[in-house]
Amino acid sequence: MRILFTAYAVRTHFFSMVSLAHALDTAGHEVRVASQPELVPEITRAGLTAVPVGRDHQLWRVLRARHGDERWSALPPFDVADVAGELLSLEYVRAGYGDVVPWWFR
Repeated sequence: MRILFTAYAVRTHFFSMVSLAHALDTAGHEVRVASQPELVPEITRAGLTAVPVGRDHQLWRVLRARHGDERWSALPPFDVADVAGELLSLEYVRAGYGDVVPWWFR
């Protein structure tokens, strides 16, 4: 059977698939991983066949330009681990998603 994994070009998104991809490959299936070109070196280092598609998403450059930081954990609503419990509310999280969704996740 031919199996195609797709991953957003972020290593943590890809690494969660590696064990299953290797298991399927070992079982005799034809496994490929499609992602933006930026992830190709990680895919091949993991011993899988990469299929580059599209263009790189430039996520880290966009985060730096928009928020001065390239860590998701510094960006509301993803910073909830660093927010004191009494400050964390549905409104806080909703406002964070209201900022992120229109410019990135659309």
